[in-house]
Amino acid sequence: MMAGTFERSIPTDEKEESKLKEFFRFIDEYFELDKKLQNAKTYAEDHPIGSLFFLIITAMCTGPIICFVIFVGGSVTVTFCGFLFVEGTFLIIAIMVLGGVLVFVCLLAVGICIFLLALAYIVKISGDLYQKSTEAIQSYLPSVNSSKQGMVAKAE
Repeated sequence: MMAGTFERSIPTDEKEESKLKEFFRFIDEYFELDKKLQNAKTYAEDHPIGSLFFLIITAMCTGPIICFVIFVGGSVTVTFCGFLFVEGTFLIIAIMVLGGVLVFVCLLAVGICIFLLALAYIVKISGDLYQKSTEAIQSYLPSVNSSKQGMVAKAE
């Protein structure tokens, strides 16, 4: 079933040939090319010198025109390829530079974050240590604490 569908969707060579022949026949009839070709042959037979002159001029002009078209096409191709190579080189250099900057900035940001976290942890631990040591000293020396309060009371 699948093979039959596939075969039907692809046109045969005979169909393509007939369509192509029909297209060229239409062009021939629409522009009356047979009639124009016959008129050109008749003119060439009647005026051989003018026809020869026209043929030589056409042949002489065709060569430089073809060379120019090939030159322009080649120049465009080479310019485009050169642009791709140069632009590709610039992009690779830019990617490497920006990649290095990105790695540096990421490492710097991670370093700063680690430093700030360590600083916050150290501040917290030192605050807890200060509070515990103050409590320990006050519990060990109650007389110092009471005498301080007495001094404050006398000053008032």
